[in-house]
Amino acid sequence: MYLTFFIFFVIFHLTDGFQYHSYKVVNPPQVVLSSSALITFRRQHSTVKMNTASNFENHGLIQLGRVTMYKKEGCPYCMKAKDLLEGKYGLNIVFIDIESPQREEILQQMRTFSGGRNTVPQIFFNAEHLGGNDDIQKLEVDGLLTNKVDFVRKNPVTMMLDHWYHPWY
Repeated sequence: MYLTFFIFFVIFHLTDGFQYHSYKVVNPPQVVLSSSALITFRRQHSTVKMNTASNFENHGLIQLGRVTMYKKEGCPYCMKAKDLLEGKYGLNIVFIDIESPQREEILQQMRTFSGGRNTVPQIFFNAEHLGGNDDIQKLEVDGLLTNKVDFVRKNPVTMMLDHWYHPWY
């Protein structure tokens, strides 16, 4: 008896309560192609705020890679990091707001790939974790940030799945 009920329950939910609908895609994903890098910027059921320019071009420089910054509104360290990367280097940054409805999923990926860090900002160049604001400011002072910026400009993302907030491989 329980097995019969379970089978009925599963079939009922799989068929949407036996109500058949004709489905159509209302908001297809918006996609940007950039030198064989396919990156989906808008995902269904996502409120992640992303700031990009067409073909990753800014200040006359083409950016093939992806710069991702986990941030939250009103964070002064996020603003300092943004000012350095966008202002001085002209990089296009994909911003991931940790205070979105997907908070737990976002924080889990951020912690996993930043070595357990819980603070924002956390900055990634393609799949490489650079750290927070203090880390990139130190890279800038040491003269090492320029090489990392050149790398992200010249190297496209090789793999990016819809449920990822930044590339990881």
